[in-house]
Amino acid sequence: MALPRDLPGFYWDAERSRYFSGQRPPPQVTLQQKQTECQNTPPPSRISASSTARKQSTRLGSNVRGTEEDIEWPSERGTLTAFCTAPDRQFFGDNRSGIYSRSLEHVSDAAREWTPWSSDCYLAPDSPISAITTTQTSTGTRCVAVCFGPKTKICLQDSPERMFLLNLSSSRDVRCASLAGDSLALGAARGVAYIEDIGTSMSGETLPTGSDVFAVAQKESLIYAGTRGGAVLRFDTRVSSRSPKYQTIAESTSSWSEEGKSVEASTTKSLRPLKDGRLLIVGFMDGRLGALDMRFLRPHARPALIYDGHISSVSHQLGLTVDPTERFLFAAGGDNRVRGWSLYTSEAIHPFSEIVPVKNPLLELQFVQGNRVLWGAGVNSIWRWRLGEDVGH
Repeated sequence: MALPRDLPGFYWDAERSRYFSGQRPPPQVTLQQKQTECQNTPPPSRISASSTARKQSTRLGSNVRGTEEDIEWPSERGTLTAFCTAPDRQFFGDNRSGIYSRSLEHVSDAAREWTPWSSDCYLAPDSPISAITTTQTSTGTRCVAVCFGPKTKICLQDSPERMFLLNLSSSRDVRCASLAGDSLALGAARGVAYIEDIGTSMSGETLPTGSDVFAVAQKESLIYAGTRGGAVLRFDTRVSSRSPKYQTIAESTSSWSEEGKSVEASTTKSLRPLKDGRLLIVGFMDGRLGALDMRFLRPHARPALIYDGHISSVSHQLGLTVDPTERFLFAAGGDNRVRGWSLYTSEAIHPFSEIVPVKNPLLELQFVQGNRVLWGAGVNSIWRWRLGEDVGH
């Protein structure tokens, strides 16, 4: 006998032999089960991953090992407010506007270790470092650090020996930053400050949003901005700068549980476009976390995927990242836990969220390209987890 088909607005539960309203809840899977599924089962056709990604073997073994490292401050102890990792350098900023870095150096033919933290510079008195972002260039790691305050000051490093301090008088209250190649986008008060080539010029333009920007991301010629008012906006930098206009691609006032229903606005806290440009990860302050399919955009539509279980925070910045193969999503929660999901099925990865409690919320989560080590940074400590095989440092 053929199995019953799901009806519009209902799904069939075989164990209980009856229909239920709503969407079929995603099953919970273990990391080991998820590994097998990702190797043998392609994602749903509407948002399927590329053939290259499908062939990649992302091994997230069930033995998730976490290591906490207390920061050894090179000077007076502060509070970590920003963190960023690159293949061979790491950076963090503190509440006193200090910027610190360390490098990965060879200690033998087969081993490399991180050097002690060193103090690079102080940007502005009483202005905490609000964002640090990096990119790889032909000469190594380029780093940009920005402070929060009435005057925007930027530290640009192309190497440990080469550093520039810059002023950007046209913007204030920078909360986030995105560095893509030579272009820099800063999420500031009521707009995005965009500099096309930070290596040659500090002259830029302001992309007005009408609301303070809490999340910003770049994808080729596109800039995504998440606002205090709960909107997700998209700018195209190829359009004439004399009249920069944005497209609203999502609004937090649209319910994700009931089509056409309105809910209270919630600040956009996270934005993450994927490499192929088809999905945009969006997170709101009320805890909603989902993926927009950029090929089927409607501002009031439900996301293509919803990642259930995320716990957000009103008072804390929280980290969010995807693994280098873009098969898994990880998010730090306001309840001091890190959760993971299959990016293309939204299934929760277990037992990850049960065995990874931390002492404080993690304000950053990051991978390094080609590496299975997940880095996290909290108030005064740095965490790392080796997922699956021991790869990297």
